[in-house]
Amino acid sequence: MNLPIDVYKSMLQTLAVRPKKKHFKKITQYIREHEPVERITPLILDQIINIGIAQQYPETLGQLVRDLMINDYHLHKSTFTKFVMYMEKCKGFEEDAKKFYLLTSQSSHLQIDYELVRPMFIRTIKYKGGQEVMKLFE
Repeated sequence: MNLPIDVYKSMLQTLAVRPKKKHFKKITQYIREHEPVERITPLILDQIINIGIAQQYPETLGQLVRDLMINDYHLHKSTFTKFVMYMEKCKGFEEDAKKFYLLTSQSSHLQIDYELVRPMFIRTIKYKGGQEVMKLFE
């Protein structure tokens, strides 16, 4: 059974006001399991990622975005950049953030280009150093 897209928007808006990780996981799991990829808009994906960032769910969000990219959901470039920069800032997830750039090869909606990697390079140059910048090129 496919729910109307407005139902997801409403549930996500409620979740943004009254966050519960359990509900976040259930909504995203339902979307992944029961909704065709074409029905889920980039706006809904942006809303989901914004909630995950605001509520500090790096592990759950990382697993979700990995699945979204593997299943070729239409993830907007700015949403992806926002997600990767958030993961890079989370302690213990810095290396995982870089691995998401490799996953873009499995997506028909995201391709690695200067605009996509620029924020990561600037952050690495500013806060890390030359050695870390060289690792990004590898």
